Amino acid sequence: MGISNTPGDQGSYNEDNELQTNQDDNLNYVGVDYGSSQTNTTIITPSAGKKLEIHSIVLSSSATTGVSVIEFLTSGGLAYKFYHTSQSRGSSGIIHLDGNIDEVLSISCPANTFIGVVYHEHS
Repeated sequence: MGISNTPGDQGSYNEDNELQTNQDDNLNYVGVDYGSSQTNTTIITPSAGKKLEIHSIVLSSSATTGVSVIEFLTSGGLAYKFYHTSQSRGSSGIIHLDGNIDEVLSISCPANTFIGVVYHEHS
């Protein structure tokens, strides 16, 4: 039997390690592999009139120094910050973070960084 959600939960993982949420909307995923360093580069742009709701972020990098910052660019709302060390990787776990209407999610990171984001859009 998998882990069940209770009202107010943002989600959990079942025994097969699959993300289970209490959202009716379909979840989306975007993964981007950056070979060069990035500064305020857009990862996701919501559809016109919509907000992004971030559910999970994973990051992997061969960078041994530097910081990766994933944020909502207009408001500066921090979604995830990662300090790189030898063969770095990290995960936000399950989160619930809304951007503003029409606000993009951006990244600043050192070279050779992969970012994966689970999200959905809503009004």
